[in-house]
Amino acid sequence: MQEAYGSDLEVTECLPSIQQQGPDRIHASWVLKGYRGKERWRGVVDGVGLPDDSGRGRLRRLDAAVVALGEQQEALRLPRPLGSLRPLSMIAFVRPEGKPLEQLLGTADEGWALERLAKALASFHALRLDVGKERSTGRDVASAQRRLERIAEARHPASPAARELLETLQPPLSRIGERRSLTVDGLHLRHLRLTPEGVGASLLDDVVMAEPLLTAGELFSQLQFRALKGGASGSAAASAAATYLEASGSAEHEFAVFAALHLLRRACRRGARNACDELVEPLLASARDRLEALGCR
Repeated sequence: MQEAYGSDLEVTECLPSIQQQGPDRIHASWVLKGYRGKERWRGVVDGVGLPDDSGRGRLRRLDAAVVALGEQQEALRLPRPLGSLRPLSMIAFVRPEGKPLEQLLGTADEGWALERLAKALASFHALRLDVGKERSTGRDVASAQRRLERIAEARHPASPAARELLETLQPPLSRIGERRSLTVDGLHLRHLRLTPEGVGASLLDDVVMAEPLLTAGELFSQLQFRALKGGASGSAAASAAATYLEASGSAEHEFAVFAALHLLRRACRRGARNACDELVEPLLASARDRLEALGCR
């Protein structure tokens, strides 16, 4: 804390709270109060813990990525790591300043904000750094298969369409193979903030070597889900995808494959939880329509 805020920092009050807790991770935060020198001071620290993970390796990878970013404001900025809380198996972050991206969605600034996000993500994926840990595309495919089994067990009427979509995705995923680039694991729209200088993430699970379109496709699926939930056309999501493709040089049909994979996972998860969920079929249809438009078979 003193390295981040100054050696004259004195914390006198600490208010912890659990922000999110599930089988795959826990997110805690601490509101800290005290003095910096003679002035009153207040700060917020976030922590993320994953099961069976001490956090030391994730902290090392995050530190390496932050160093590699340096002063590159055009690339996605990562939260500043404070250290590892070993008794809790968590790593702690300093929240970046800036306005939450979600507050700009649906406003006149939405297009501008998503364009900045797309360019920032493409710049991050272009960084030349090997952090020594790989995430397999097969892990996401296996996750989709498990969720497909659960929606089938729930006898959801969209189960056959979901199975057909996964079968459609298998050949192009095999052709694309296992590419590796620096990317962020566990990135969500609600964790993104915009500053005058660029785009920053306030929270993440890990920094790994993986297929960059996994992260881009996941963010697109989140935007598409928001559009479907709000009855919007999804044009903002499509525009953001186009900006990312242009900035990264990625192929549109390959991007569509990974976006469809994440839309499928989201649809199956919702269908398994609630057989009456009205967004399951639109999510599957959105993925299928995009693939068919690009001839992805």
